[in-house]
Amino acid sequence: MQRPVPAVCQGSTVSEATVHRCLAPVSESVRWTPDQLSAAHSLPLGRVLELLAATEEHQAVERMLGLLCSTIDAGPSLAIEYVLHGGVLKVRQVVAPAFGRLSAGEIGQGVTDSITDPAHGYLVALARGVSDDAIFGLRSAVEPPARWLGHFPRGSGLCERISVLYTLAQNTAWAMHFFSSTPEDGFFSDALRALLPCGLLVREAHRIVSPAELGAGERVDSAEVRLSVRAASLSGRERQICARIADGQRATFIAAELGIAASTVATLRKRAYAKLGIHDRLDLRHLAA
Repeated sequence: MQRPVPAVCQGSTVSEATVHRCLAPVSESVRWTPDQLSAAHSLPLGRVLELLAATEEHQAVERMLGLLCSTIDAGPSLAIEYVLHGGVLKVRQVVAPAFGRLSAGEIGQGVTDSITDPAHGYLVALARGVSDDAIFGLRSAVEPPARWLGHFPRGSGLCERISVLYTLAQNTAWAMHFFSSTPEDGFFSDALRALLPCGLLVREAHRIVSPAELGAGERVDSAEVRLSVRAASLSGRERQICARIADGQRATFIAAELGIAASTVATLRKRAYAKLGIHDRLDLRHLAA
């Protein structure tokens, strides 16, 4: 594990809280690989079984956040899926049980996909497949999400964030971001090491339930071909959406992949169901299988 690199304070007038945070370690990264898991500390069996019992991606991600939060005594947390389009990293979906529904402006604070975010370079490497055998733990100082600013000392500006970064498939990357529950003190010194067994478990559990695992593209292509024969009344776009719905993909995921609004996905789904005389995903799955 790399040793923490202290932040540098600039300017002659800063608050006591800001000085404290600048003196604390706020830049640290570690790379975990599966061969490290055998030497890791044991995990609470109940939490592990709860995580592995999840059957849907959104449910699994929320349980992952809960497990990691309890491990490092974190405050609010959120998970973001990124997709690499034309070399540019974009947010595909956000799971934020502690924040509720985040606006586009709030997503840009503390979880931004711009190059100013300390996690950006790691996420791009993961999405490109450069480090697909690894998980990165990253500790950094960032601007907190706007909705949580009231928890921070006035004028402090930054808070500590710990992130678990990994990939499930080519051109995608996930970041699980955790903000310190005690902003004036930050996380305990060995927080990243404590996340080692949890981080590796989380990625493998997520891989099981994720619709983005390797091979999804081939399944969708096959479903589109079958729908073109069995559901000739569908338009090309309706067929694209139905094939992805049959594969278990969420509307936000489909919208990001096809470059359309989630509301458009819902409209085309409703239109397709009416044409096919079906009522739910199960009926569609049978038709596309």
